Amino acid sequence: MRETGYSLYLSHHPSVRWAEYCRYDSGQAGTGTTLGITIDLSDGREMCFGVTLTATEDGFAVAAEVTIDEDLPDQAAGNQRYLLDLPETRIAELPDCITVLEDYVRQLAASASRLLEECRPATN
Repeated sequence: MRETGYSLYLSHHPSVRWAEYCRYDSGQAGTGTTLGITIDLSDGREMCFGVTLTATEDGFAVAAEVTIDEDLPDQAAGNQRYLLDLPETRIAELPDCITVLEDYVRQLAASASRLLEECRPATN
């Protein structure tokens, strides 16, 4: 994910900034970690690219998504619109889990530049 963030920064500087993040969660579904990057757009919106790995009772679950801030006139601030939502995949064995993780990260990286171009504010 770091390579993707840095690549987006280099190709769109100075109109974007980026940062890595890591979020931990312990809930009913299991203990999970989300790793990702945020891209700060010049209009104040934030794009988030993240992949989540959760330890479950029967193995692992992997999901990934790309979201962007989407403040709608009839709703409170802080809403997110999904630009890409890779479904949760449940996996029993660690080698298969790693394969799915790598595939999801590749899909996020492959879509990153296109999604940024689609969402980036127009420049004058």
